[in-house]
Amino acid sequence: MEKERRSAVHREIGRRLKEHRDAMGRNQEFVAAILGVTQQQVANYECGKHRLSVIQIVLLSDAFGVGRGYFLDTVAHMIHAGSFSHPEQSSYSGDPAAAAERRRFDRAYKRLKAPEDRALGLDLLEFVVRRRKQMG
Repeated sequence: MEKERRSAVHREIGRRLKEHRDAMGRNQEFVAAILGVTQQQVANYECGKHRLSVIQIVLLSDAFGVGRGYFLDTVAHMIHAGSFSHPEQSSYSGDPAAAAERRRFDRAYKRLKAPEDRALGLDLLEFVVRRRKQMG
């Protein structure tokens, strides 16, 4: 059973890789160059036959301009359901809508170059959180 869950996790991460690669209009050779592997290896990642390492996920996140969680957000619930999850992982949100919102926030924040603009953005976010707590 655990092996089946692990395989499902690798397939989902591979699906996310292919989905984003396609959305960027890139081919498997582009990904292969980033990771220093062959195009066939990328095909194996995308179908879930082989697994990506954490380092490879970091490299892809940087190259694709997405947060580190892009490849993992949709599999958090699968990891948690398996015996290979960490007990503290239950507080992690695998909600795809929330993940998309976090990615939008991260992209917007990265575009803020001036320190005062970043500070203002964080102040606004903290204001909204405090306001929501006060409203109940």
